[in-house]
Amino acid sequence: MSETDSKRQKKGESDSFSLTDKMIENYGRNGYLVLRNLFSIDEVEATKAEISRIIDDWYAEFERTGKEGPDWEEVVNRDPLVKSGQLEPVDRLHSVRRLFRISVHVDFFKELASHPKMSAMSRQLLGDDVKLLQSMALLKPPGTAEKRWHQDNGYFRLIPNHVLVANA
Repeated sequence: MSETDSKRQKKGESDSFSLTDKMIENYGRNGYLVLRNLFSIDEVEATKAEISRIIDDWYAEFERTGKEGPDWEEVVNRDPLVKSGQLEPVDRLHSVRRLFRISVHVDFFKELASHPKMSAMSRQLLGDDVKLLQSMALLKPPGTAEKRWHQDNGYFRLIPNHVLVANA
């Protein structure tokens, strides 16, 4: 049992989660679901704090060495306009476009990726053979280029095309 699971049980929170038949039917027909309040306010705030911590740590290393460094390159992706000096961010958080492969590099996000509600939802929609292919936080600072609508499988190229994208 992970520390997160233990904390949930101590708080008396239920790990049981189930989509209704209507939700599953809507997902099959429309290709998406909107699940409000899937995560508690405390979980959302902890996630935001962890994102800020990662960026602060990255900047501390960048200021110390003057290099982005290969250890961070995969995780912290600054916005290209910021990186080139064409855009001045209002703060450090707004200089980062995305955090990439964070469940591989950061224990907090590894646990979040296997959150009981996420796991239950994924199994209900995809079956028991669920694999995490990618984890990222898209931050989209103001003033940066938009990300046009697209099919994620254009990037993954999975056959069969049973892909679930979860945005929180």
